[in-house]
Amino acid sequence: MPANSTTPSSNDDQNRVSADIVAAKMHLLLDLLDMRPGHFADQVGISPATMSRLQRPKPKTTVTRKTLTQIADAVNIPVDWLTTEGTELPLSLSIGRSEDKREWDGTRLRRFRERNNLKSAQVADLMEKGRSSYNRYERATRQIGKKIRKELVQAFSKLLNRTVTEVDIFGVDDVVLPLPGSDTGSFPIPRVSVSLRAELTPERMDELKAPFHPATGSREPDRAIQYVDSRLMKRVVGGKLAGKITDFYALEIGAYDRMEPKLVAGDWVLAQLLQESVYHLLDEGLVALLTKHGRFLVRRIERNTLATAEPSILLAPYQEGAGAYISVPKDDISLFFHLPHRLDGPL
Repeated sequence: MPANSTTPSSNDDQNRVSADIVAAKMHLLLDLLDMRPGHFADQVGISPATMSRLQRPKPKTTVTRKTLTQIADAVNIPVDWLTTEGTELPLSLSIGRSEDKREWDGTRLRRFRERNNLKSAQVADLMEKGRSSYNRYERATRQIGKKIRKELVQAFSKLLNRTVTEVDIFGVDDVVLPLPGSDTGSFPIPRVSVSLRAELTPERMDELKAPFHPATGSREPDRAIQYVDSRLMKRVVGGKLAGKITDFYALEIGAYDRMEPKLVAGDWVLAQLLQESVYHLLDEGLVALLTKHGRFLVRRIERNTLATAEPSILLAPYQEGAGAYISVPKDDISLFFHLPHRLDGPL
């Protein structure tokens, strides 16, 4: 090979891989904390130029351990998480409140609106504000004073047809928590449409939950994301946490699922992909199963004997007479989802 060749060495390749992993994790952090890059950089204490390099590394970009440690300390996570592939989240992830109260309140306001599937125009029109004027509150270019807070509470209460308080919108704590239990957190999860069911495999599920950036969306329609209230993703089965927070998906109900009147075609439900070790813990409720023969079933549990000598699960339609009872042996289960909640209301 010529001496002046620019082909990367194996060491350069390793640096590139590390930079790419860090870039993916930075995008994931911004998504989870719902922060703009500039605001995140200010909070962490790094320069905008450094933030840009972390998000969009060039072929020979390297990242120093000092920078990674600074970021990890600021968001309360192990530094090795930033350089390791995968999307499992550290349960300690959080970031302190910004000194810029406008930035904080704007983020909280936008999160609350998105979590309730409302458009900014709906809120602006009900408040009798210009849409550009309302957007300034969410973008933190205008202070949200007491009068505006009161108007926001009234507008959201009317739009949601329930009592909404300032605490519901703006929270009470001093950290942004994207994990279950957060007062105002929202969490992006991949959508699994009916048309995508034919492609589903354990490997495909991993691809769907790979890091993605909600701000730019996805080029694949089936990779669209859904923001959900993170408090819905706190599910304990038999005293054990059934899966990780990254094992949640938005699942579309199809016309042949026969779950009427509980669910109808076009409804979206929260779907938690379970680990095999907890299959036997569910003895009631709604589930979705993909068999190794390619059959996708949405049913309620009639009887779960997956912990017995002849393990199987008996599934039933929601209403008697609306479909067949189906027994699925454990060996035929490829994917097992628990469906704890509709995305627009309780089941």
